[in-house]
Amino acid sequence: MFFRIPEIKACIDLTEVFMAEFPLDDIASDEMNAYNLPSGQNWKDYLTLKHYQKLEKCFLKYFAIDINHFNQLLPLVMEQVILDTMIREHSGQSMDFALWYYAKARGKKLLGAESKESQLNILENFPKSAQFKNLKKIARNPAAYKVKITKAKNAYFDQDLRKLTRQSVSSLGKMKKILVYDRNSKIADAIMAVMSHQSLTCAIGAGHLYGQKGVLRILKKKGIHIKPVLSPPAG
Repeated sequence: MFFRIPEIKACIDLTEVFMAEFPLDDIASDEMNAYNLPSGQNWKDYLTLKHYQKLEKCFLKYFAIDINHFNQLLPLVMEQVILDTMIREHSGQSMDFALWYYAKARGKKLLGAESKESQLNILENFPKSAQFKNLKKIARNPAAYKVKITKAKNAYFDQDLRKLTRQSVSSLGKMKKILVYDRNSKIADAIMAVMSHQSLTCAIGAGHLYGQKGVLRILKKKGIHIKPVLSPPAG
């Protein structure tokens, strides 16, 4: 997924501020409990033994993940673990952190489009029943889920935002408003606030970009001229 890293680093070098989705320095090992179920609970408190064992068997077979090491995580966070397992670079570091630490090493001002607290608030208030329903859906047809992620990854490599949105964001159903659309407005506002007085490189999830409610359209409505910069396909 890192095929455009040199171009992005060049942008960071030319600008004063680097903005990620939220301040990544706020993630410390002793704060990871914030991404867990409340009050020391785990998945066994929400699932029947049958459903738990099905998830256990499925995730080990299809994703090489032992859920017993992760069963205190909020299910929404567990989905990110699955994605990371499927697309992780050999470096073991996510794109977000790779760019953040590059910008930090070059003395750039570091900001988040959202606060860590706002993202945690989404997780805390998202119905646990809906989160577990999604995990069960993955377990019912893990092969189809892997195909869906592969299609989204291929769309990313092809730099096809329309297809990427269709493959990823469109499948979120009712979760789209909370996980994508509401956040798009906040991200666009944060970008505008910085751009009014400083040059900016902003790196956010590609699923936030496209569509009538995407960050790019919101910025255009605010009078920002948007021009894509395409590269040769990855690979």
